[in-house]
Amino acid sequence: MRLRFLFVITALFSINCSIVYGSVTETPQKTADQRDYKKNPLRALCFDGGGERGLLEILALNFIQESYLDNQNISEFADVFCGTSTGSILAAGLALGLPLSQLEKIYREEGKEIFRISWAKKIESMEGVRDERYDYTILVDKLNSVVGKDKRLSEVEKGLVIISLNVTTLKPAIFTSMAAKASPEEDKKLVPCIRASAAAPTYFEGVRADEVEICVPTTKQQKLEKQMLWDGGVIRNNGTSVLAGKIRRHFGIEALETAMVASFGTGRDPSIGFPYDPTIGLVKIAAPISSICMDGSSNASHAEACDLYGEGNYVRCQFTLTDKIALDSASDDDIRKMDDLFKAHVTHEKNRRQLHRIAKMLKPDIADFEVFEKSCL
Repeated sequence: MRLRFLFVITALFSINCSIVYGSVTETPQKTADQRDYKKNPLRALCFDGGGERGLLEILALNFIQESYLDNQNISEFADVFCGTSTGSILAAGLALGLPLSQLEKIYREEGKEIFRISWAKKIESMEGVRDERYDYTILVDKLNSVVGKDKRLSEVEKGLVIISLNVTTLKPAIFTSMAAKASPEEDKKLVPCIRASAAAPTYFEGVRADEVEICVPTTKQQKLEKQMLWDGGVIRNNGTSVLAGKIRRHFGIEALETAMVASFGTGRDPSIGFPYDPTIGLVKIAAPISSICMDGSSNASHAEACDLYGEGNYVRCQFTLTDKIALDSASDDDIRKMDDLFKAHVTHEKNRRQLHRIAKMLKPDIADFEVFEKSCL
């Protein structure tokens, strides 16, 4: 059963990659924004999925905020936020103007509760084989307290893009604050949208499609009751190419051509991957297949983003995992590993340059890297 599920996941990646990428060609529906994008480019931050490893993304944001932005909330310097799975939590929080410290608390303190499994649940679920491992209501309670139980997409002042998958229709379910403001039928409940994006198969229960709706006809509501939404990481763990389509659709082609985009990953395991082997069967492929799909999809999106935005307007911050840190690793030891990993990451000049480049995208008047580094000596 578990192996069959893993191959379904693989199929979904291949089926939906072209669908999501195809969103770039939708007919533009520009917002009433008179901004001159050549002089003042649209600035966007995009966050990968990765469960508890979302803490790495927050550590990178904290570094940029503290080192380059005089501790001003980083959300003040960006216009659009995009996220998949755990990245949707960060994107939504920043789009609402929440301080990083409040979002960091979810990972440092509340992750242990979100990823806690009772013995009864462990037996009932067979640790994810028969049923989902974790009780999604704990995550919902945390999101309600941070985001607001009744918050709607249309109430989010900044641009917000949340990526999910309708696993019933095999079509992407992409929720945006821009569409919500343009049409009442596109308005959604924010917390269920985030939960749908973070409903990782075998970890959390999927979301019934009608749970995100606010204003739809009764006939459509009845149809949605039979559909299920899954984690957006199944189709696009790195949402930068999806973001490009939504920028073009809602802000126009000039906004896309000049957009400055920074993408944040949650770490990749360098041990994942196969040399040539003519004997790869279920036994060898079963364990790493989800990681291969997630990392492969993220790398494909990165390659697409380089073409879509241009390398001068796009940068990606990714980490190389030196220890095994699972998506549901929320122990004090695992949090320490992530802290140590980030400290080691910024000891390398190449990585500091990358973070400086992101900061300069957000705030062009900060000092050049060499000047800044010299001032810190």
